[in-house]
Amino acid sequence: MKNKNSLDRILTIILSILNAINFICLITLFSEEIQMNWEHGTNLELGVLYPWIIQCLGLPIIVFTIFYLFFIIKNSDKKLFITNLLLLIILLIQYVLVNVLIFF
Repeated sequence: MKNKNSLDRILTIILSILNAINFICLITLFSEEIQMNWEHGTNLELGVLYPWIIQCLGLPIIVFTIFYLFFIIKNSDKKLFITNLLLLIILLIQYVLVNVLIFF
C-alpha cells in the first residue's frame, strides 16, 4: 500500500514539473502569435524544436501515467488519482495547443 501511495506522489510531482515546463513553452508561443497578429504560423524556425524535444521526453511519462492510472491502480488514494488524472488531461491539452500554435 505504501509503494502505490509513494508512486502516486512521485507521479504527481513529475506531471506538475512537465506541466510547468510546457506552460512556459505555451506562453512563449502564445505571446509570439499575438505579436504576429495571428496571421500565420510561428517565426521561431528552429526554436520550435525545444517544445518538441520537451514533448518527446515527456511521452514515456504520459504512457506510463495512462497505464498506471487505468490498469494498475486498484486501492490507491482517490485524491491522488483525481489529481494525476487532471494533470494528465491538462498536459495533453497543452501538447495540442503548442502544436496548434506552431502550425497555424
